[in-house]
Amino acid sequence: MLTTEVKPKPKKRSLVFSFIKFCFFMFLMLTVIVAGAVIGVVKTFSDQLPEVGYHTYKPKLNTKVYDSNNAQIAEFHEVENRTEKVKMTEISLKLQQAFLAIEDSRFYEHYGIDFVRIIGAAVSNWRSGGIRQGASTITQQLARNAFLTQEQTFARKIKEILLAFKIEQKFSKQEIFELYLNEIYFGHGAWGVASASEIYFGKKPADLSLAEAAILAGLPKNPSRNDPFINPKKAKERQVLVLNKMAEHGFITKEQASAAKDMPLHLKTTKKEITRAPYFVEYVRTELINKFGPKKVYTSGLKVYTTIDLDIQKAAEEAFLNAKIYKDNPLDTHPTLQGALISLDPQSGYIKAMVGGRSYEQSEFNRATQAKRQPGSTFKPFIYTAAIQMGMSANSVMTDEPIEKVNPYTGKVWRPANYESRYFGDVTLKTALEKSLNSIAVKLLEKVGIQRVIDITHKMGIKSHLGNNLSLALGACDVTPLEMASSYGVIANGGIRVPPTAIIKVVDNEGNVIYDPGYRGEKVLEPETAFVMTEMMRGVIEQGTGTSAKIGRPAAGKTGTTNNYIDAWFVGFTPNLVSAIYVGNDDRKPLGSGKSGGRTVGPVWREFMLAAVKDKPVVDFKEPANITKKQICRETGLIACETCTNKTLQSFKRGLEPESMCSHGAPDEGIDDYFVNQDGEKIIIDYTESEEGEVSEAGDEITVETEDAGAFDPNAVAAASPAEKKQVASVKVGGKPAPSSEESDDEEITADGEEE
Repeated sequence: MLTTEVKPKPKKRSLVFSFIKFCFFMFLMLTVIVAGAVIGVVKTFSDQLPEVGYHTYKPKLNTKVYDSNNAQIAEFHEVENRTEKVKMTEISLKLQQAFLAIEDSRFYEHYGIDFVRIIGAAVSNWRSGGIRQGASTITQQLARNAFLTQEQTFARKIKEILLAFKIEQKFSKQEIFELYLNEIYFGHGAWGVASASEIYFGKKPADLSLAEAAILAGLPKNPSRNDPFINPKKAKERQVLVLNKMAEHGFITKEQASAAKDMPLHLKTTKKEITRAPYFVEYVRTELINKFGPKKVYTSGLKVYTTIDLDIQKAAEEAFLNAKIYKDNPLDTHPTLQGALISLDPQSGYIKAMVGGRSYEQSEFNRATQAKRQPGSTFKPFIYTAAIQMGMSANSVMTDEPIEKVNPYTGKVWRPANYESRYFGDVTLKTALEKSLNSIAVKLLEKVGIQRVIDITHKMGIKSHLGNNLSLALGACDVTPLEMASSYGVIANGGIRVPPTAIIKVVDNEGNVIYDPGYRGEKVLEPETAFVMTEMMRGVIEQGTGTSAKIGRPAAGKTGTTNNYIDAWFVGFTPNLVSAIYVGNDDRKPLGSGKSGGRTVGPVWREFMLAAVKDKPVVDFKEPANITKKQICRETGLIACETCTNKTLQSFKRGLEPESMCSHGAPDEGIDDYFVNQDGEKIIIDYTESEEGEVSEAGDEITVETEDAGAFDPNAVAAASPAEKKQVASVKVGGKPAPSSEESDDEEITADGEEE
């Protein structure tokens, strides 16, 4: 019988086993490699760690601050009681518990690094899509503040973690906590709870109330932002958070937390160290501390060279404080009536002048950089810029007419009206901007696209949130004066954005330059777009709502007034200086009828700019090569014919100028600034404003009808049609009524907004 040899099949188990062995071997190899790398990193950074012990201080040198001409304007130093240390028995239990609740509730459970908190923070940040929650322990903060620098690097973070473990091995928890409470920074040059308790409340740490303890515990995370002297609103928000955390962790009851929240705070009244340009100096101090940390700023003898020009600063303070509205409303009787002025060089971004309020002694809150206010019609140039950038021209014609918008979801009607409900029919974009016509701004925003305008506005320098809705056309958003000045600077600088800069360079006590921001210009607009916008905004000052800001040399700008006269603005520029000014009550109460941007702020801008540029040569805005100029009919937007009397010189991107010519010679009654005299003859008037706010002309007295506060009301109930609502205001000269353009400073209606 024949037999057939059968070969055994390969065992599947052997293959699987071999694969497992291979994977296990690779895992071991990877583990060894990773472990070796970790040991190497730990060894490298461990060798770089400072010796841990009770801190031995090096000789402390004050930081000196200089202006743009190298003249010293300020000096930063520690407070006198910096070296006073207190023991835990001298610190109130509530203050200790407040710090534990807000900074490190698991302090007594971890060994320097809280892995539970790290995981929780990671999950929270992942869900929010950003860095919303930190995980540094009290031990890590001690390591960072007492032994390391404030640099934001991976290497520093590794050192911080290793040093935290080292500190936990060397000291008890109570010793660590005591060191922390004596080393942490609280703002105003004060380290430690003893200094902070004295500076803010004039007390010892053992004598603080629960409400006061919560205020102090809320400071170290961001001393500048949460400073109760400068920003009481933010300080209160932080205090409430601390008290809620204390109740959450069982340190106090909800009733105790509620009572502390309602308790009024009595901050210590001290004589403030007033420097030249105090708001600017504090702005620089904050920038330095954010970059280098308080210890380096106050003790290492830095020399800080800044951009401030004291001559321009003096001109800014004098013009601002001598504003008629402030003269009529003294600070002692109207402390909430405030405002700000910020001025910078658009080509370098250098801040040349900064006034953050009427009195630094009365209020340290810097409204030039911190106050978020609605800009009113000073926002409109961003819409026009987007339109020009996408291919429209200054002579593009749109119809000025009553409009209404209905919310498709709620049925609510919004009727954005022009000043006094005056409408002018077909107008060019240049005329619409000069007259600050609201209906055109809304139509243009809708035509260009809201998101396009938001994008270009952000690129130009507005960092604040902008709502995606049509009310943006009238400035229904919250921005700072610094943002407005910086973004207008893009137009003045031919489309190049240069971020605002306060510090030119920082030199250490050995003469080494440790910070130099350098030039950071970025092209965000076509130069032709910027030039066309400049020419259009020159018209605002020359014959539009901003005639009160004329300075006798090339200048461009825009007025702004918010709903019910809450805020009044003027933002404008010459080729070398851009300045933003606003006036408004801190509590957002109305300034009063007629207190518009042109009337109230335009003259202040004029007085400041005249003084700031008086010794500077007169220069014009640089015209790009790809620009052409044509005489344009103001009524039709076409090339002006030989007999056209209602014309203006306009700039165009080459290739976008009109080719057709107008075919009439009569000026348009709804566009130009003219009235009818007693003989029925039309005469052109270059009008100005009297102190009483009325339009005035030599010879004839002109009376203006009562102003209407406006009609920005998204909640209004739909009534008559736009046509039925259309009204035409008039003025009277010699007893005869005639059509009138908008007054030279009253224009816009926007929604109010809450300050952040």
